[in-house]
Amino acid sequence: MSGDSEAKVRSRLDVLMHTFGVSGKDLARIVHVDEALVSKWRHGKRTLKSNSSSADCIATHFISIDRDSKFTKLTKLLSADYSDIFSASEDEMAVYLKQWIAGDSDTGDMNNLFRALQSNPDTDIAISYHYTGNEGRRKAVDFFNEYARLQTTPIEIVAFTTEDGQWFYEDEQFRTKWKESYFSIINRGHIIKVIHPVNRGYEDMAESILSWAPIHLSGKTIDYYIPDYSDEHIFHTYFIIPGHLALYSSSSGNYTKSPDTWMTNDKYMLKNIENIIKEYLNKSQPLFTRYYIDSGEQHLSELISILQRRNMRYFHGILPSYMPLTEALLREIYEKNGFSEDESAKYKTIYERLSSLNLKGRIRYLISMESLSDLLASDEIEIKMLTYITGRRIIVDRATFLRVARESFDIALESGCAEVGLIMPDMPDALQGISVLALENTCVHFTEMISNKTFAMVLHEMTFIVAVMERIKKIWAGIPSRMKEKEYVAGRISDALADPS
Repeated sequence: MSGDSEAKVRSRLDVLMHTFGVSGKDLARIVHVDEALVSKWRHGKRTLKSNSSSADCIATHFISIDRDSKFTKLTKLLSADYSDIFSASEDEMAVYLKQWIAGDSDTGDMNNLFRALQSNPDTDIAISYHYTGNEGRRKAVDFFNEYARLQTTPIEIVAFTTEDGQWFYEDEQFRTKWKESYFSIINRGHIIKVIHPVNRGYEDMAESILSWAPIHLSGKTIDYYIPDYSDEHIFHTYFIIPGHLALYSSSSGNYTKSPDTWMTNDKYMLKNIENIIKEYLNKSQPLFTRYYIDSGEQHLSELISILQRRNMRYFHGILPSYMPLTEALLREIYEKNGFSEDESAKYKTIYERLSSLNLKGRIRYLISMESLSDLLASDEIEIKMLTYITGRRIIVDRATFLRVARESFDIALESGCAEVGLIMPDMPDALQGISVLALENTCVHFTEMISNKTFAMVLHEMTFIVAVMERIKKIWAGIPSRMKEKEYVAGRISDALADPS
């Protein structure tokens, strides 16, 4: 196959010859053709037709040399495309083999080839694919992700790239599919390790962090960064499932040709890439500080440290965070969630301290109206800022949540330290679905906005912080001035929080 978006596949004849250890010179002698013609067949430069005398000779020879082993190698090789191969007669197998090496089989699916190898791990077949262009890279990644998703025993995936991410960012439909694939992979119990190098422009680094953030927030990935990574001349991409499959690429900043991507299950190449990845991991450090629902005092200390600082803060989410709530409302929420009187008093005091610190800083709230609307469609709603304080999930009914929302927005809109901007559903929002509290030159705090997860990540690596801050500022600057006017915002929020009952 050819073309910028097609995979250049190692020919099936080449795979067949490699499996049986037959050289080009040997095959030329068997078929009575010139060795140069065999080379052209092997490299796809000349078509080998299934109804030709050459195909007859090839099929007859390989069936004869596999007969003593009861066609073990041939059935393994052909089983992905012909489900009835195990019960086929010699004549039928000859027909299948001729069709297969000529590429006449209907399935011809690369996944089928790899599934055949997976189900027969003792085979010594190595298959490689070459993809060209950005579309080719996306096809290769789709293939890789689908292969990972289909594994029935736990595997580990390691992803590392320093290359330009245009192939990823330019196709929104692909990004959605990519994210769904990775959620499917981790939900099947597989582990994903991601290494983020600090060597790219802020735009690329922000895209990388924000694209991966929802997956990282599942709590089922392991995230690293290479603090001193520097490679100005050659850029690399490695996705690997050790012992299974590798996707790899190299490019130069001075080389403008469309990207080339290779994928292989060759065991020697896999071992080499595994060793490269081990070196990167040895240089790496954890990218985030992670906090779970039971992190307790550790996460509280982090929040207090964040809110004590006077740096400009940006918050992207559903509600203005840590605005003062009335004592009666807080007590009611804690009591409904099973807290004792002493516990309610303790956590009320903690919340009041956090809200007091919050009002002493300068903060800009970027409110996702689409996420707020989605949340209000639920009968029971989690108040995550209270969950993180108490270490227990705080769930309230819709009516109680509306009271919390009204009090929070009223204080935010009247406060001299806070600005509120509305992100409407039709507006660009790179942070969609993610709650972010970011302090300039300090840290970025990530949580999910709408999910059953109570899990937080804090980013302290300064280069990534600057990159994410630039993206958040860009979103803020993109909010029309009218969507930041106090009276207009108050009206839209009032409409959104109107209780239909």
